Amino acid sequence: MKKLLPGLLALALLLTMLPSARAAGSLCFVAVNDTIPLSLPASDAPYYSGGTLYLPYTAFNANPGGVIVSNNVDQNTFVLFTRTSRLVYDLTAGTVTDESGTESPVSVLYRGGLLYIPASAAEHFGYSVSILTAESGETIIRFTNGSQVYDDSLFVEKAANLIDYLNQQQTDQPDQNTPSQQPWQDTETQDPPEQEPADVYLAFAGAAVSQETLDLLSQYQIRAAFFLTEAQLRADKALVRAIYAQGHTIGLASDGTGDVTEQLTAANEAMDEALFFKTVLALAPQGAYADEGWHLVADTGVPDEAVWRNSPGPSLLVCRGDAPALLERLSNAQAQVLQILETTSLG
Repeated sequence: MKKLLPGLLALALLLTMLPSARAAGSLCFVAVNDTIPLSLPASDAPYYSGGTLYLPYTAFNANPGGVIVSNNVDQNTFVLFTRTSRLVYDLTAGTVTDESGTESPVSVLYRGGLLYIPASAAEHFGYSVSILTAESGETIIRFTNGSQVYDDSLFVEKAANLIDYLNQQQTDQPDQNTPSQQPWQDTETQDPPEQEPADVYLAFAGAAVSQETLDLLSQYQIRAAFFLTEAQLRADKALVRAIYAQGHTIGLASDGTGDVTEQLTAANEAMDEALFFKTVLALAPQGAYADEGWHLVADTGVPDEAVWRNSPGPSLLVCRGDAPALLERLSNAQAQVLQILETTSLG
């Protein structure tokens, strides 16, 4: 079993050098055992209704036990699954069906347009859920399966410096909110989104992964995806953590020169060392092969501007070079930048 204690203590020691921010921030934190792999807007905090604890579905993006979130908007279904277990929520019928085909009634709720599901869903994947309060006042959703090192009170104490750091990152970006990452909205209570001339998924890799790019995205108030190789993940962990803290998606990259699966596996280990979690989201050259289990995105580069301006659906733009020029073109075109997630289908 992986030893989480040394890594968490090392990060806590590093962050003791940062100024403490004891005012409650605008984030809600999601912990899995002794790590905090995910933060959400404070508005997405869990709540009780009729004696039942409800969690925002986005909390499961923390991947407790390797849980993956998926959905089918056309069929109005929402799915949580691993290789061996599955819960399929039929949001129209108000039922949930497990991997054995057993169907049960279930209540789901919408709050602020965001889908909430009963916290008991975590039990199906071997986890219990506790709701904690950080020393600085934020809510912590903690998934545990018995392999945690710290009990709840000690975890809150040990996580204080990391939470302060993430809150400070949020404070430094006052015009940005952590994305809710929500395809599930109650359309009856939401205004239709404004139609933009173009929708694009924006990603950065290679030389475009830099502090300069990160600063530009902050100026444009855009969240994107960064795909990093093992070498990049190991070379500058401070940059990796800054990318994650500002709400961007981090995936893995392969240069295609060797075995793709081996490269991605090594990169995942480096990501775990930097951020204490792994991902299945990866970027690889077109035609590259990886074993089943990866969410592999084909690197098609940046298509001609006429393509993404006039595309009937979102286009993928993978920038490896001149990030300032690309961001300026997107701004001039008033393009809407969508964020790639592990569950995003790119067609």
